[in-house]
Amino acid sequence: MNSSQYQNVNFRMNRDVKKQFDNILSEIGLNPSTAFNMFARLVIREKGLPFPITVKNDEEIIDEAHQVLDDIRKEAKRHGTNELSMDEIDAEIALYRKEKRERGGK
Repeated sequence: MNSSQYQNVNFRMNRDVKKQFDNILSEIGLNPSTAFNMFARLVIREKGLPFPITVKNDEEIIDEAHQVLDDIRKEAKRHGTNELSMDEIDAEIALYRKEKRERGGK
């Protein structure tokens, strides 16, 4: 490997964002350098960002939110959990988070 063909890139990132970014990459077996190289290659291949950047109006956002809620309701009904109250849902979430912490996940 010829080190002259590589160049360092430095930039600033919010500490909390970096920590979350590093944790997620670690879970999938990547490091930041590899992830950014992958991103750079995708930008080159796509000749632009590899995902859409859009500005949506309030109506579009509301329509998407309704669609997501409908999808959630259908999925809940399919799994027989559509009759849970908000308190029961909160309890389920709290239990999941507690079990995850006990397993060592944050």
